[in-house]
Amino acid sequence: MVKLISSNELTVPSEEKIFESVIRWVKHDLDSRKPILPQLMEHVRLPLTSKDYILKNVVDEPLLNNCFKCKDYVIEALYFHLLKADELITVPHNIRTIPRQPGGIHKV
Repeated sequence: MVKLISSNELTVPSEEKIFESVIRWVKHDLDSRKPILPQLMEHVRLPLTSKDYILKNVVDEPLLNNCFKCKDYVIEALYFHLLKADELITVPHNIRTIPRQPGGIHKV
């Protein structure tokens, strides 16, 4: 799963779908998959989701509430949305703030 969602060429309608897929996948086998949740969330580009989506769906997700690293990713996404357009230029970018470049190889 990490390899799949870390792909920059992953074809998805939105990062929201990736987040939802990760949460569903982890919940399907919680005991064995929960330990890798931080690794998975590292590759979900939460800053590219809408602020409303983060506030309505991500902030209250119980799996993330007990994961400090996951909370860091949520805070990063909210911070990204607080910035003004001219401030975004000066912020160091990482993989979570760069849109995917779909190559049509994988679909979620």
